Order: sequence, then C-alpha cells, then structure tokens
Amino acid sequence: MPPQLREQLGRLVEECVKLCPMFGFYEMREFAGLDVNKMPRLTKYISPNGNSNSMCHMGMLGVCKFDDSSCRYVRVDPRDLTDDFVQEYIRVVKPALEKCLEALRQGKKARRPSPAGRGGRGGFGGAGRYGPAQF
Repeated sequence: MPPQLREQLGRLVEECVKLCPMFGFYEMREFAGLDVNKMPRLTKYISPNGNSNSMCHMGMLGVCKFDDSSCRYVRVDPRDLTDDFVQEYIRVVKPALEKCLEALRQGKKARRPSPAGRGGRGGFGGAGRYGPAQF
C-alpha cells in the first residue's frame, strides 16, 4: 500500500483482511456499492480510448492476490500519486472500507463468481495465485 494511503486506510484494510482473508473488490462492491467506474483515476493509467481504468485498486490497498506478472491490472507507482488524487481516493474508498468492515463483522460474505471457464484455477488475473496480504 502506498505510504500516502496507509495512514488513512491501512488499519481498515488490515481489519477487513483479518475477517475475510480473500478480501477484495467483490466485498467492496457488494457491501458498499462501490463502482470501479466511479473510482478516482490517474491519467497515466487510463486506456488510450478513455474507457478503461487499468489501475489495480486492490494493489493500491495492498491486498491484490496476484503478483505483478499475473494481475490483469497495472500496479500504480506511488510516485504517480498526486495530493488531489490521494485525497479523492481516500474520500471514496474509506467509507466503502468502513461499510465492508461492518458487514464482515456481522458475518456476511460476498458472492463471488465461479472460476469455471476462467482458466479453472481462478484465473481472474492469469495465474490464479492467492496468498496472504502483505502489509
């Protein structure tokens, strides 16, 4: 997790991961209604046609389950983070993390798609490697 985000979001992410080791965007979407298309964007990480945000948001939060070569999204270089982007990211993501944490404390679980037809090994990003979150 980039140091610019750790102070405001680190504790919330750690608590979510303790309650749900596979914590990811599914939980944020289901429990908090977070829409990836409404997430803050950095120009460098938008596709040339402007339709796709290629940032790895779970990597931004330090919980991407894939390594750099198997994640289908791009890890953000912390040097690319502007103060305005960091403030907007925290404004959007912090309430979502708080809602996720509350739902997870209540024992709720997010519905996840079946890996069938996606490489069989959970190939959402390629290799399907899952491991512990790195803080």
